[in-house]
Amino acid sequence: MQTRQIEIAAFSPDHLEAAVALSRRAGWPHRPQDWQMALTLSEGVVAIENDRVVGTVLITRYKRDCATINMVIVDETMRGRSLGRRLMEVALQIAGYRLLPGDPEEARALAGRLRAGSVRLNSAAWDSAAPFGGYKQSGNGREYGKFGLHEFTEVKGIVGFLND
Repeated sequence: MQTRQIEIAAFSPDHLEAAVALSRRAGWPHRPQDWQMALTLSEGVVAIENDRVVGTVLITRYKRDCATINMVIVDETMRGRSLGRRLMEVALQIAGYRLLPGDPEEARALAGRLRAGSVRLNSAAWDSAAPFGGYKQSGNGREYGKFGLHEFTEVKGIVGFLND
């Protein structure tokens, strides 16, 4: 746990080139303009060790109730040192804990308003009987559960008498 010597600083346009390089080393396809757009819409932090960006995280807010944490990268040489956990803790502070409604009823109400195919509350275990799928550009299909089976079935009406 040597993360104490690592500086956490506000993510600024000065860090974009290093963030692009970090994401390319991680095998991500993001271009400089992708990072620029993400930073324009978000705020975040970078982890710096010896003047080198070794981690990033961005937080994008949506209205007053929601935020997403994105562009989370930790340099491969820095993994296993709790840096990812530290970046996520800072991200949650910046997001104002919007991601974690404390009241279960509030969390369920928020989940019901989201245009998403599935929502997991409080890290609930995966349930293969629950439908999974997207909205909008992700498509309107569903997988898993009884809704996933509907794609492979056809409705047939049969009218008539049953003889015993």
